[in-house]
Amino acid sequence: MVDAANRRYSQGEDKVEAVIAAARSRLVPIAMTSLATIVGLVPTALGLEAGTESNQPLALAVVGGLSSSTLLSLFLVPVMFLFFARRPPKPANPSAVATSPSLG
Repeated sequence: MVDAANRRYSQGEDKVEAVIAAARSRLVPIAMTSLATIVGLVPTALGLEAGTESNQPLALAVVGGLSSSTLLSLFLVPVMFLFFARRPPKPANPSAVATSPSLG
């Protein structure tokens, strides 16, 4: 998400527009991956199946961690991008770009 926003921003797009477009493009993949894992682990985390008592603490940790990290990556990362994004410095003299001498 940060890479996509950074590319758009460095190409001249507004900072807010760049981060919104990047967040929109990554929302579905992030949400679907997290949701599939969380839904798959809920029965184990709640102890609904017989014999899952030993795996219940692990499932609870994974569900909690994945839920919180999904929320952080969808909301906190774009906000932090808005605070820290800087455009790359433009060369002072564009005509003075170094060229390699010809070899022949």
